[in-house]
Amino acid sequence: MDSTGRLRDDFFRDGYVVLPDVVPRAACEAALRKADSIFYGGPYEDWLRAFDAGTRAGPVPDGVAPLPNGRRTHFPVGDAAIDRLIENERILDAAAEILADEPFFCSAHLFSRTGPVDERFSLDPDGGWHFDHFNHGLLPPSDAPEDCQYLNVAVYLHDVGPDDAPTEVIPGSHRHAARLATRAHDLGLSEADGSLGDLAGLDLDRRTTFAVATAGTVVVYSSLLLHRARRFRDPRSRRMLFAISVGARGRGAFCRNENLFSYEVRDALRPVLTWTTPRVRTLLGWPPPGDAYYGARTLELLARMFPGIDLAPYRTPANGRD
Repeated sequence: MDSTGRLRDDFFRDGYVVLPDVVPRAACEAALRKADSIFYGGPYEDWLRAFDAGTRAGPVPDGVAPLPNGRRTHFPVGDAAIDRLIENERILDAAAEILADEPFFCSAHLFSRTGPVDERFSLDPDGGWHFDHFNHGLLPPSDAPEDCQYLNVAVYLHDVGPDDAPTEVIPGSHRHAARLATRAHDLGLSEADGSLGDLAGLDLDRRTTFAVATAGTVVVYSSLLLHRARRFRDPRSRRMLFAISVGARGRGAFCRNENLFSYEVRDALRPVLTWTTPRVRTLLGWPPPGDAYYGARTLELLARMFPGIDLAPYRTPANGRD
């Protein structure tokens, strides 16, 4: 994407940026079909008919916690229609521009809300506000957000309108996260989950906006941005996002990546590492092309461990395999 510095300026003013038409609609539709099969066992419309008939009841998982029976909602889910969303260069370029550094992977997962059984919203008309900073670490926020925040990247797999429980955010609130965390601690709220209760009495610009968007839109927002879930006005609709969290490679002290190499993930990850791009491999933790790690013996071992992998980007005159 063309970089003019405006993207970074807009992000640090508001705590988020909206990038329309990043993912082709056809790719979103393919990913959504697979996501629906993971959450609902098939098309959402079939689940809804069964729910109306009383033969299918909630609760329906939201994707934050692992699903039973080997169904994966966290990257890699094991299906290229979803897993290849992470390869999008415009997403990686935007993250790199905002972070002023190459991003590293924290986590990624499908996130679902199902209108007929949804309970994520707050019954308190002024409650539910929180930020996500502590999802990937326990160091508190800084008064300089750029020194500690990580990015959440939400890929919209379908249109989300005002009836579909769009996330409500307070633009610019990421700049007040350290002060708000102190206030939450003083009130006896958990100092390590980002919850703030209501916002009564806070010296904070309370103008809010709603994250409505069309399929293929990407919203990048700060881990320190205040937001909350709202009730579905159309209780028969649902929400489905692919959410990616990334930090700045040079500021990794503030957040840690998910362990993609644990035994329960390896079988799903090997195919991704075989077919994905060098940039995504670096995002996931491999040294970048040109690193001294890629000697002749290492390249031979990689070819054996990942049959079919294209190692051309890692071959250099220095390792004798140009």
